[in-house]
Amino acid sequence: MGLNSLIDTIKRSIITGTSANVKITDRSFFAELLGEDNNPEIKGDESLGIKPFWKYDSNKRFPFITAVFRMTGSCFMCLVAVFYWIASMICWIFTGERKSKRTSARLNAIIFISIIIIYIVLIVSMIAFLINNVLLFPPNSAINSKGAITMEQPCGREHTVFLFNTAICWANTGVEVLTGDIIEITASGSFYGRVTDLYHRNRDNEKLDFSWNNTAYPIKEGDFDTLCIYKKNDARFGSILCHIHSESEENCYDSKQDSCNHIIQLANGKTNKITVQSPGYLYVTVNDIYLTPEILDTIKSDSDLQKELLPYGHDQDLSKACSAPSLWFNDNLGEILLNISVTRHVIKNEGASISPRIYSYLYRLIEQEANSNDKWIHLAIAIGSITLLLSADYYCGRLIRRRKNRPRPNTP
Repeated sequence: MGLNSLIDTIKRSIITGTSANVKITDRSFFAELLGEDNNPEIKGDESLGIKPFWKYDSNKRFPFITAVFRMTGSCFMCLVAVFYWIASMICWIFTGERKSKRTSARLNAIIFISIIIIYIVLIVSMIAFLINNVLLFPPNSAINSKGAITMEQPCGREHTVFLFNTAICWANTGVEVLTGDIIEITASGSFYGRVTDLYHRNRDNEKLDFSWNNTAYPIKEGDFDTLCIYKKNDARFGSILCHIHSESEENCYDSKQDSCNHIIQLANGKTNKITVQSPGYLYVTVNDIYLTPEILDTIKSDSDLQKELLPYGHDQDLSKACSAPSLWFNDNLGEILLNISVTRHVIKNEGASISPRIYSYLYRLIEQEANSNDKWIHLAIAIGSITLLLSADYYCGRLIRRRKNRPRPNTP
């Protein structure tokens, strides 16, 4: 009560001749706000808003949603009650007095000031993260030992460009990945699977036996898919394969083997997304014929297959395959440019002073949703779901209120 209000109350009491109760509290507003409750009837959990834990009021416009929000708030206040209980137990251990700290002005002031400080720290750290780790992130780039160009991106992402010769079986990109990392690969380029065709057909001005394998177009099913490295049902000759393993491990040349079942075939003309299951380096190659002993026996036992694979009578190539099983890889002509994007599961704090992981993960989710082609569809679904939920709650509450207020017939 202010001084003017006190004077007005005294004057009014003198004029009217009636008594008036005046209570003067010598406490600041802050102390009054954090002090004890003046209502002695409200005690314990009721003052914290915990009880009743579930309160359904049909007079509310949205009764069910209001009850759910109230229950959520009660769950949060349970944590607050546990905190007060811990503070009371600590006080009892040191002082021997059993007294609730829920109405302690000092403890409430500490909590109040601590929450304000936490909010300020969170806001400052978010702004610092946005400036240091996103807006002013140092775009460091380097070339690894395999010739791939790697450019660092904000929030634990890397962008790598690698050009590999299709005549190399299992080229090491030099990109090291760990379990949980997400790889996105796109490809550009083409190759031809038999360089001798280019010489003989161009010399005779004839059409090539096969078409060029272009990564921009889907691959048609060929006649030699079962002889290539990747032999599963969706195998296509000339497709791009990738495999992740350490440099000490040997490469795989038959996907039917148990040790080689992690070979992945990439789809042409699309962005291929891979979740890493085991750590290692990323190896790439084209799905061509690798002359293992099993494949050699299959070719030697089929004369028609020999005519298709050896149209120029180079039968001696099969005898050389024992010492050079990648012989038919070496006659590939062409190069493929790979665009490799790696999203790290574990974010390193390099090149930035502040890098909380939670901020990076949230920023990734927001950016991914903002750049998604289906973002408007997701937004429409979310708005529609919320609208349907609110409408159902409103009309259910309205129906309950009508039934509740419906006059009952008088019974004799």
